Amino acid sequence: MRHTVVVLLFFFVCIFQLNAEGLCFRSYEVNKDYRTSLDISSEKQYNLEDGFTLSFDLRLRREAHNYGYIMRMAIAEKNKLDLIASSSPENRHFFLVTSGEEQLTMPQSGRSSEEGWKQVTISYTKDERIIHLKIGEFEQSIKVTDTFSFKGKSKIFFGANQHPLVATTDVAPMTLRNIRLTTHNKSYHWKLYKHGLKEVFDENHHLSAKVMYPLWLID
Repeated sequence: MRHTVVVLLFFFVCIFQLNAEGLCFRSYEVNKDYRTSLDISSEKQYNLEDGFTLSFDLRLRREAHNYGYIMRMAIAEKNKLDLIASSSPENRHFFLVTSGEEQLTMPQSGRSSEEGWKQVTISYTKDERIIHLKIGEFEQSIKVTDTFSFKGKSKIFFGANQHPLVATTDVAPMTLRNIRLTTHNKSYHWKLYKHGLKEVFDENHHLSAKVMYPLWLID
């Protein structure tokens, strides 16, 4: 009974947001086998070696467990790039990690840590070998080491996934919308608004992204 009440409260928290659009991720309030997964590379893997920009609108919830993965990228079955969120009652931290080595830490406190939509942008510049992270009005950059490379095909996951290199069920309590990916020659946009049964399509090329255990705010 207590578990049912917790799940129902989670649904109401997700639904009563100002904009009824986006994908609400089931996190620690449900069994780990039923946490939300979004794979925007289920139909196509991406070549990011020449540079890319990945952006999305993010809204984090305050729950009993506030640590988890926002995004995980598996690069050529060898390298990985992770964006992680961790919150306390007073502060929130974001971590950008490449292949297990922490690269950027972005603390946010006070008004910047309040609930609400924030735009997140992760970009890579090939010539300078710089990864740039921007969350709201805060931004940081770092030059990647020679041992890290975006060479090869990449898969991009949000929330849970079962890929051998980046598998996880540690899902950040979050809602996403307006995922945009721009590579050297194409641009994709998943609004996370209209959707199919277990998939959602990008606006530019009708590219399918696979979704498991979603809670769509439009519904």
